[in-house]
Amino acid sequence: MHPDIARQVARYVRLTELVPELLDLVDEGKIGLRPAVELSYISKEEQKEVYEQIIDRECTPSHDQTIRMRKKSDEGVLDASAIESIMSEEKPNQVEKFHIPYDQIREFLPQEASYKETCYFIRRAFEFYCDYHKNN
Repeated sequence: MHPDIARQVARYVRLTELVPELLDLVDEGKIGLRPAVELSYISKEEQKEVYEQIIDRECTPSHDQTIRMRKKSDEGVLDASAIESIMSEEKPNQVEKFHIPYDQIREFLPQEASYKETCYFIRRAFEFYCDYHKNN
């Protein structure tokens, strides 16, 4: 068997160590395979605490977060507080973003403005607007 296929099969087998609630999230595509495999190495009690945090926070842990949870579990220091702390971190893919179509603001910008200059200009406009309304 090819090594990559064997590794993939081993990952799927490892998922049998997950509590049913987490396995359901994997089946639903809400938790990726690699983070799920990392979670399969922590205790069932720790997994249940992770699941509770997922439900409470309405977000799932990243692969990096699950690696850190596993490490803390291996060190015997993964408790509810540590899980909550890790799960409360803002992940780049969960940062809210705002989009303004460029053609809607182009008339207010210098013709030669770069992307960076445009961002700076918009930021300064918001600052000016906020300062103006604070003082009036």
